[in-house]
Amino acid sequence: MEWVSNHDSTFVKRAAELRRRSAHEGRSKLLSEVFNTEMVNLDQTLGDQNAAAFNTARQALGRARNIYILGLRSLFPAAYYLHYVCCMFCGNTTLLAGTGGTLADELRRIDAEDVLIAFSFSPYAVTSVNACDFARERGAKIIAITDSAVSPIAVGASVTLLAPNTSPSLIPSILPAMAVAQTLASLMVTDGGEERLAEISNSETQLRRFSVYIEN
Repeated sequence: MEWVSNHDSTFVKRAAELRRRSAHEGRSKLLSEVFNTEMVNLDQTLGDQNAAAFNTARQALGRARNIYILGLRSLFPAAYYLHYVCCMFCGNTTLLAGTGGTLADELRRIDAEDVLIAFSFSPYAVTSVNACDFARERGAKIIAITDSAVSPIAVGASVTLLAPNTSPSLIPSILPAMAVAQTLASLMVTDGGEERLAEISNSETQLRRFSVYIEN
């Protein structure tokens, strides 16, 4: 991985800038900047500019036969969180983890009745772009959560949720992606009716059976 060790790489530059600013401005200044930057990111992600897109995404998810969820590298936590929550109230979600290099296998049966939720931010993972291209070829709807309207996963997407990920940190922020994951899960709960509540109750009972959490 020569590009990682190259002192002109993006990561090295960001790390050097972090160190320089910490030395000159102090750590408290950095904490304040991280906080303020994330507030702007979240305001834009959950604000009016995405309101219609969230509603369209909600409708698409409500009609989907199967829901595939993809988020690679730093965005895997957002995909995992969304899948984890959805598993409490519906049985039609698949987390595309690619364990053992099997991501292509996990997507094999996606078709026009399905939805692919894809998280991808610059620099865009090649596998994520390829997965979206394949899903589009199969006629599946794509809900793209990304940082730009011209992102490669936004091309041909049914819905694009823009989530700015500006950050002074080493790696761009994943907090907006997590906020989108939380919001989509919440919208799906509101759409489910009594049957969805019954599924959540069943999940809660099963967790108690295995003593997953400490009882107060």
